[in-house]
Amino acid sequence: MKRSDPYEDVTWDENGVLDGGSALFDDDIDSSSSNKDSQKKEKDFKSSDGKSGSPIRSLFSWFKSSWRRRGNSHSTTEGKSDKGGKNETSKEEEDPEIRNRNRLIYLNKVLVLLIIIASAFTLFMRLSLGGGDGERPSYVFEHPYISCSYYTSTKSISTLQKVGKFQVQPKKEQLAGKKADGEKDFTRETQTRLAILRPFCAFDAGPLPTTFDCWQNFPPCRAAAYELGEELDPSWYDEERYFDDVGSHMLRNAKADVFLFYSQTFSENEVAINSVDKILDQFFEGGGWAQCFDSIYAIEANIPAELDNYIPPAQEELYNWVNGPNRQFEAGFRIIQSGEWGDYDGFYLMEGDSTPIKSYWLDTLLSEIEVNRPFAIMGAKYNGDKW
Repeated sequence: MKRSDPYEDVTWDENGVLDGGSALFDDDIDSSSSNKDSQKKEKDFKSSDGKSGSPIRSLFSWFKSSWRRRGNSHSTTEGKSDKGGKNETSKEEEDPEIRNRNRLIYLNKVLVLLIIIASAFTLFMRLSLGGGDGERPSYVFEHPYISCSYYTSTKSISTLQKVGKFQVQPKKEQLAGKKADGEKDFTRETQTRLAILRPFCAFDAGPLPTTFDCWQNFPPCRAAAYELGEELDPSWYDEERYFDDVGSHMLRNAKADVFLFYSQTFSENEVAINSVDKILDQFFEGGGWAQCFDSIYAIEANIPAELDNYIPPAQEELYNWVNGPNRQFEAGFRIIQSGEWGDYDGFYLMEGDSTPIKSYWLDTLLSEIEVNRPFAIMGAKYNGDKW
């Protein structure tokens, strides 16, 4: 088969269009089959009328149809000449209204496409995070809850629904002036608002729920003692009665919230998530020690695992052997001070080995605050090792 010189016998008309046959093609190729192939391709890509083409091509043909029509009208009129040899001007160029309308149609299609993509992405994220137990409540994607990965990572949708039903929604309604009978009063005026931080790390995440068992045996406040079966004694709220040299009625004028404070990131530790699930479920069962606190939250310090160190035996060799607790304390201070979770007068860092040995310890703590304020740090004088 002989292939001729590609530049032989090639002519061009006055408009720059290839005229006649081209030696770029082999002499023995059947022109009819070539035409059939081109017609087939043309049919495959024809989708603007909705009668042919794949669904994906139809979608993009719909998206580009107005722009394509505009381009085709422009290119075809350039190739036509009138008797005087002058190019015809398209109607689109003559009428700015048509041009503006086409642009508006194009922009509308862009907007619709972006909305479809955003809606599909949102649906995908919510289904993938839902865990199969139902739809994840919308509040977990709002502040302050979105700042902690626990709320978007836990598979216990029922726990999240309890948080929404008994904590998030009542608080919103009360701020709007609506309060149902039997609800906690989240808007009552108080003198002191205290955050109880319960810090924990990866190696003590599993036993964390057991540290709350003693709260049932030693109720934090007198309201909890009544819920746990003790008889309510009016003298408990006598303003002249003291125990441990402090008043016994402080929860009347104070609020306290519990923060389950993980040193790393919840989404990377299933054990930590499950422990928080158990504690929240217990809290929202009602009664018991939950009566002493307005709200309960999960927060995280986001310390990288390789830097979350607490290795006392290596304190002579490793300079950052206690880096984890130090960075977690700093992060906790900043979280409470930021005000994202509420406005607090202070916080009590109650570590896992801080075990109550008597009842009404929260009443005592709040009373000590009232007696000793103002202060920056309150507590017993440190009597441990000094490095």
